[in-house]
Amino acid sequence: MAVEVNGHPVEDFAHLYRDANGRWYATADLLAEARLIKPTGQAVRVDGTEYYLLDSYRGVSYRFDTTQQLLDISFPAENFETLNLQASKRISAVSMASDPGLFLNHDLQVTGSNGQIQVSGVEEFGFFSKLGVLTSQFAARDLVSHLAATRLSTQFFRDFPQKMTTLNVGDSYSASFASWAQTVQYAGISWASKFSTQPAFLPFALPSIGGSAARPSTVDLYVDSLQMLHQPVDQGPFTISDIPVVSALGNIQMVVTDLLGRQQVVSLPYISTRQLLRRGVSEYAYESGVQRHNFGTSSNSYGTWFASGTYRHGLSNTFTLGLRGEALLDSQTFGVGFDDGLLRIGVISGGFAVSHDKEGHVAGLAYAEVQHSARSVNFALYAQAAQENFRQLGLLPTQRPTQFLGQAQIGYMFGKWISVSAGAMHQEKPGNAVFDVHGNPVHRFNTVTPSVTIRLPHGAMLMMSGNYTPEFKQRASGVMSLIIPLAKQRMVTASTGYQTGGTNPSVEYSQGLPPGTGWGYRLRTSSNNNLETPRVDAGVTYQNGLGTYQLEAAQQKSSPTTWSFNYTGGAVLLHKDALLSRSLTDGFAVVDTNGAPGVKVLANNNYVAKTDRRGLAIVPSLPAYNRNSISLDETSVPLDLNVDLSERIVVPMARSGLLVKFKAEQVRGALLVLVTEDGKEVPLGAEVTVNGGKDVYEVALHGEAYIPEIQFPANIRVHWDDASCQATVAPPKSTEPLPRIAPIPCRRVR
Repeated sequence: MAVEVNGHPVEDFAHLYRDANGRWYATADLLAEARLIKPTGQAVRVDGTEYYLLDSYRGVSYRFDTTQQLLDISFPAENFETLNLQASKRISAVSMASDPGLFLNHDLQVTGSNGQIQVSGVEEFGFFSKLGVLTSQFAARDLVSHLAATRLSTQFFRDFPQKMTTLNVGDSYSASFASWAQTVQYAGISWASKFSTQPAFLPFALPSIGGSAARPSTVDLYVDSLQMLHQPVDQGPFTISDIPVVSALGNIQMVVTDLLGRQQVVSLPYISTRQLLRRGVSEYAYESGVQRHNFGTSSNSYGTWFASGTYRHGLSNTFTLGLRGEALLDSQTFGVGFDDGLLRIGVISGGFAVSHDKEGHVAGLAYAEVQHSARSVNFALYAQAAQENFRQLGLLPTQRPTQFLGQAQIGYMFGKWISVSAGAMHQEKPGNAVFDVHGNPVHRFNTVTPSVTIRLPHGAMLMMSGNYTPEFKQRASGVMSLIIPLAKQRMVTASTGYQTGGTNPSVEYSQGLPPGTGWGYRLRTSSNNNLETPRVDAGVTYQNGLGTYQLEAAQQKSSPTTWSFNYTGGAVLLHKDALLSRSLTDGFAVVDTNGAPGVKVLANNNYVAKTDRRGLAIVPSLPAYNRNSISLDETSVPLDLNVDLSERIVVPMARSGLLVKFKAEQVRGALLVLVTEDGKEVPLGAEVTVNGGKDVYEVALHGEAYIPEIQFPANIRVHWDDASCQATVAPPKSTEPLPRIAPIPCRRVR
C-alpha cells in the first residue's frame, strides 16, 4: 500500500502489518525513509520481518483509505530526526606532494642621481620536495662599490596538513598568541599548529540556529538584516550550522514559512571571533633557539638562548584558556590568560604573568581587554601594567618594560556613508626611550587619534585622520585624502598632510596593473614646506609572465633629477625544465602541453600565461592547500592539434610546485569540396568515409566536408540516397593546418 507522512508521499508500495486490534506497524526501513527516530518499543517479527508499532510515537494519528489503499500518518515534529544544514560549505582538499625542484626570486633595483648610480637587490634561493622547503635570502646594498651580500634568513619548513602542524628549522619569528608576549627574530626550531593547511577547517565557532517544521517548509536566514540562506526543509526539527557572519557581534533572524504561508520567526544574538577557539580545538607553538640581532646589516649576529611554549585551548565555543612559558639563561616567565565571549557585550580578555630573574627578583604583569565589534558600532579598551623588574623575551638586558599602557578605541558608522572613530593611548615609563621637544626623556605621554571616512557617490571616498601628542616635538599631525576611482583600475588621489610647521599636498593619477600581462602607470605632483619645494614624479610599470618592470623618475625644486629601475621576477627548475616567471611566493604549477606552443593557460578562470615553444608555461600565485583549477583556452589551440581540454584540479603545498600535464597530439585535418563527374556539388547530407574507417562525416553546403583527421593519399567514399561515388585525394601543397582542397571529382560507383 501507499504511505504518506504529514501529507508528504513516502512509499507507493510499502510493507506494513496490522494486528487484530487495528493497530499499524511499519518496518525500520520505512521509518528511516520518513526520517523518523527509531521507536523505543520492541519489534514484532512477522514472516521473518521486524515491524514497529506506530502508536509508540507520541501524538501519532493515522487514517487508512481502503479505496486508494493509502495510509495517511500524522506525526508531531518532535518524532523526526534532526536535519542538519550548513549555511556555508567548505570543500576539503588533499594537498599534492611535490617532486624535487628549485626556484629563484630576485628583486633588483638601479637608482641614479647627479651622475651617481647605485645597484641593490634581494635574492632568494629555494629547494622544494615532498620532504619540505629550504630557502635562503640575501641582500646587497650597493653592488657598484662593494660586491658583497648580507644573509637575511635561512629556513627549512615542512607542513603536515593532515595534522595541521608545521616544523620550522632556521631563522624565524617567535609566536605571539599571548597578548603580553613580544615577537622576536631567532634561529632555532619550532613545532606549531597551522590551521591554514586545511582551509575547510574552522578553528573558531560560527553561530548556529535551530527550529522545527510541522510540514515541508522554506527557511530564510538573515544575519544583521542581510539574507544569507533560502532553503527548503522537510518536516521535523532542523539545525543550521556554520552561519557566515559579517561582524563579531550581531543578530540572526530565521523565518520558517510552510506551504500555507504561515510563518514562525526566531531571533538569536550571536558572537563569533577568531580569538575564541572552537570547543576542543588547540592552538600551540613550541620554540627554542637564539635571538637574532642587527637584522639586515649582519649575517650572523645571534644572542642569548631561549625556549618558549604557548598553548591555547577552547574549553567551550565562547571561552578559550591560554598558557605561555618562557625560559632564558637569566630569567623565567610564566603567564595565564583567557578570552571570554559574552553576548551583547563582546570579548573580555585578561591574564597575568610572573617572572623570576637571576638576581632573585620576582615581578608581575597583568592585562585586561574588552572588545565589542558590531555592524555599526565597535569599541575596545586595553590596559597593561608591569612591575619594573618584570622580565620577558624581547627585552634587552638593560631594558625595562613599559610600566603602564592604556588604549581606548571607538568607532561608529552612520548608515552606509559616514564612519567616525577616535582612539586614545596613555603610556607611563615606556620601554623604548621617548624624548620631548627639548631632547629630555619623557616618562609619561598621551596620544589622541581621531578619524572620519565619508563614502561618496560612484565609489569615491574622503578620509580624514589626525594625531595629537602634546609631549612630542611634532605635537600635531593630520592627513586628508580624496580617492576617486575611474574605469579599468584607474583612480585619482588627492591628499594633503599637516605637521607642525607646514603642509604637504599631492595629487596622483594612476593606472593599476591587470592580473595578467599589461601596463600600469602613475603621475604625481606634490610639495613640502607649504609649497616651497614642489616635486613631480612619474612611473610606468609593465608586467608579463617573466616578471614586473618598473621605471620611475622624480624632479624636485633645487635638486637633481632622480630615477630608478626595478625588476622583480623568478625562475623555476622542475623535471629538468627551466622557466622564467614572476616572483614565486606561494604555490605554483608548471603546465606541459606535450610540445604545443602558444596555448593560453587559465588558472581559476583567469588568463595567466601562454605556453612557450617547448609547450611549457608557469602558473604562479596558486593559494597553497586550496583547490585551484587549471585549464586551457580552446580558442588558442591550433586546428592541427588534438588537446585534452579537461580541467585539472591541483592543491599545491606552500612554496612548492606541481607539474600539470595536458595530452596533445598533432593531427592533420582538411576541408574537402566534393563534386560529381558532371561537375555538380555532392548533395547536402551525403555521408563520407575516409580510408575505409568507421567514422562517418556529413557533407555540408556547397559540397564541403570537414575531415578533422586525415592521412594522405586518402581514399574517399561518398554515399547519398541510392548513389555512391569514390575519389582519391593527393597530399595538398599547402602547409596550412586546415587546407581547403577543391574541387575533388568523385567517380560514380555501383
